[in-house]
Amino acid sequence: PAGSDLTGTGGAGAPYATLDGLGTLPQPGDQVRLRPGVYGRQRVGFDGSQSTPISITVEGQAGAEIDGSDVTGAFEGALDLDGRHDLIVDGLLIRDSGERGITADFATRITLQNLTILRSATDAVVIGGTGHLLDHNEFLDSGTRHAGGDGSAVGTGLAINWNTAGQANQSLVIRRNRIAGVWGFGITASHVQDLVVSDNVLVDIAWDAVVINRGRSVVLTRNVIAHEGAGYRFTSGAPNGRLFPIAAVPIPSSEAPFTTPSQDLVIHNNLLRGVRWGVGTYCDDGLPLADAADATWANVEIAHNTFVDVDEPISTNGRCAQGPVPTSFVAVANVALRSPGALKCAGTVTPVRGLPPGPWRSIAPARATTPPPAPPSANREPRRT
Repeated sequence: PAGSDLTGTGGAGAPYATLDGLGTLPQPGDQVRLRPGVYGRQRVGFDGSQSTPISITVEGQAGAEIDGSDVTGAFEGALDLDGRHDLIVDGLLIRDSGERGITADFATRITLQNLTILRSATDAVVIGGTGHLLDHNEFLDSGTRHAGGDGSAVGTGLAINWNTAGQANQSLVIRRNRIAGVWGFGITASHVQDLVVSDNVLVDIAWDAVVINRGRSVVLTRNVIAHEGAGYRFTSGAPNGRLFPIAAVPIPSSEAPFTTPSQDLVIHNNLLRGVRWGVGTYCDDGLPLADAADATWANVEIAHNTFVDVDEPISTNGRCAQGPVPTSFVAVANVALRSPGALKCAGTVTPVRGLPPGPWRSIAPARATTPPPAPPSANREPRRT
């Protein structure tokens, strides 16, 4: 923070004051280090390459903070990576943004790791584009501006945004993150292809933990969700439907490349506890009837998940009865404990893998409460052969 963008050279004795001041000076493979201290809003104007990204990290053990309280423009971030590519951001604390913690729209191959983002007024991270990795971060207490509101305006921990160019978000990995204390949604992802969400913890989320709006090849596995809203919500709503609270810009009418029903959704080995709805496919209740006909998912597999104290573990089209249920729908080997709603489907489910047609009303009984038999006594004479 004590450097100068006018006289700085980037050397040890003459640091710059901001990332903005570096301009395009850093080259692929370089490392940009932030010395300990508190910085204001930062904009990045440099890019790495696919084989040699540029890393932005912290020098020493004391840590560097970005204080985003000077961020006042709508949809701006305390750390602005819009349009950038091939960057690794590692180890920063970003706090108290007047809007978003990080914004990275129209970006390519951005890695965010080991970050802590606190008390963003709207969203902790908004990102869009291709090839992103978000690993081992904490996004805490987002949506502070909307806390206590009626839900007409909410924040998110992580929003994967569809942009005005109509580009889909492709090849994204979200893993080992902790998202907590959000007045709004935990993770929202619009128009995604090849998305993996794994090994995350989402707790104390006011609305839905994960919302996927149109997608192909989506895998959700080994996540822990514990809060008061819904666990996973999957929708194929219209582009200007009600499930775009995080859209920074008007969504265009063209929905390419998602002109067919969203497909290939895998939900395995998750733990959902204390939520009102576990897994649901929905069409927006504001959809015209003509749009609702396409508001479904194909090739859905929900297996080996555990639902504890969930009012309705699995349901389809819970808010839009005129929409069709998913085709090629499989729900097997799930465990529901103290979760009376079990599986509810609006309509008839296509038989798959020998499963009976719908509507189904349960997937598994609650695990027996009778204690298991006592183990053999340790003092018993050993068996001889």
